[in-house]
Amino acid sequence: MNERLQALGELAAACAFRVDTLEAGRMEGFGQYGVLPVQTTGRGTYSSLQTLLAAMPQKFPDMAVVSAEISGRFSDAALGESVILK
Repeated sequence: MNERLQALGELAAACAFRVDTLEAGRMEGFGQYGVLPVQTTGRGTYSSLQTLLAAMPQKFPDMAVVSAEISGRFSDAALGESVILK
């Protein structure tokens, strides 16, 4: 699992999105499969976040973003202080 989290961080960096935290939660049951929630906080421009979200399904087809919280200004100059992806 650590390798997957590291790969997610590397993808974010390649998209010019700086990851501040990358935390795995507790494994949850989902039918015959397990689901591991991961919460990520980071910083970047709106474009870098958009690039990351577009690249994730290609690199990690078994991962999904179920929510995103964005604080700060919506501009390419600065996304703001934090983005939380779940």
